[in-house]
Amino acid sequence: MTAGDMRSRTEHVKKYQCVFREDIDAERLKRELGKELDIVRFHADGCFVTLVIRDAEGSAEEYLRKQNADLVREASMSLEEIFIAEMEGKDYDIRKVLC
Repeated sequence: MTAGDMRSRTEHVKKYQCVFREDIDAERLKRELGKELDIVRFHADGCFVTLVIRDAEGSAEEYLRKQNADLVREASMSLEEIFIAEMEGKDYDIRKVLC
């Protein structure tokens, strides 16, 4: 399998960075987003949220904007980041894999 093959198999995995006007209730937001999005990783720090999701339909960005995010930005991901996110999403301890 080549890197190109991996990229095509993982092109639906996307990372979004979102900024909300106020600090958010992270658990509530994660539950709400999880109803519509296939969340692989979720991290919130005050009003800044980073999500890694599977988005085969390409509708996640529009959905995030509808959740009153002031800024939604898709961030690029390396194959390594995708691999780590997928492993963590399956509850693997990535430190055991990498060591």
